[in-house]
Amino acid sequence: MSSSHRFHLSYVKNCLPSSVRKEALLPEVLLRDYPLNPENALARHHAAVLRKHPFYQLDVHLRCGQNFPAKDACGTSDPYVKIKSSSRQLYKSRTISRCLNPVWDEYFCVPIDDVFQPLSFRVYDYDFVCKDDFIGVANLDLTQLELEKPTDMILQLTDLDGSGSCGTLQITVTLTPKTQEDKELYYGKGGRGETSSSAAAKKQKIQLWEHVVTIVLVEGKDLLPMDENGLSDPYVKFRLGSEKYKSKYCPKTLNPQWLEQFDLHLYPDQPRVLEVSVWDHDTHGKDDFMGRCQLNLDTLKPETTHQIRMDLSHDGGAGEVFLLLTISGTLRPVTDLQAYQASALPSRMALANRYVSVLGCLLNLM
Repeated sequence: MSSSHRFHLSYVKNCLPSSVRKEALLPEVLLRDYPLNPENALARHHAAVLRKHPFYQLDVHLRCGQNFPAKDACGTSDPYVKIKSSSRQLYKSRTISRCLNPVWDEYFCVPIDDVFQPLSFRVYDYDFVCKDDFIGVANLDLTQLELEKPTDMILQLTDLDGSGSCGTLQITVTLTPKTQEDKELYYGKGGRGETSSSAAAKKQKIQLWEHVVTIVLVEGKDLLPMDENGLSDPYVKFRLGSEKYKSKYCPKTLNPQWLEQFDLHLYPDQPRVLEVSVWDHDTHGKDDFMGRCQLNLDTLKPETTHQIRMDLSHDGGAGEVFLLLTISGTLRPVTDLQAYQASALPSRMALANRYVSVLGCLLNLM
């Protein structure tokens, strides 16, 4: 037997599970059951390790995108990202307005039932009236990740057929194995002998949201002047539970028009109060506070677009902020396909009416 042959046998034996790693194992048995290629043997061993765990959690830091193509007539795009496993959507990012190099800086985690199923990162250009434009897609092979180790990645976006270059996504991901108990908790089965506090903590950790809160930040009126020129550079901060959003600032105005759309999420056992605060952007020095207000989302009817004017006169502020807000999309994981009812999904007509009503609200402002 050549030295090269002996190297392969030794490598394969080291890659085998301890239960079959026996010194008495005959070379011909090794050659019959395992390939001589060390990479194939290592891949089989890695796959066996991945199959030991019934459930995974993928922590994602969606950092930014670069060199996106322009989809709008003004020469920019309004990109957002959808993450899917097969046909199931796991996450949708907020929309960055008028930008070809967006910075999301969003942290979230998604459940992974099948670690051998690649994740699809799809980027779209948001259009308020028409169908959103496709920008590009990239697939992430989860089996290439080292368990419980943060991995920085640059995903190359392509067309649906895999051709062309449509920019890049920069992400950091960590794949963590979970137990059967975690899986049952996520899908609503619960576990025996588990306290309500520990169950809530685990559910929050794996990011099981109940509703999507879609917000269109339209405009502000009669805001406080904070600069020496009698104007301000206002922007708005939103907070719902553990999620936050910060708008762009409008320079030198007391009546800003933002027209920004984004999504927040309602989670179980978290506050259902939307906190809104307005600030004056300062290039040098600390930003100035201009006012705040709160909105209890339990008072709003779901699946309805609400026109909301929020008074900023509390805590020394002034003026108001105008929003369009819709609460929708209850997440109910399907564990029994026979019990699945297609009627639970909103009809196309309902969705069309929703966006027509939002468009009408904006047209009335003009």
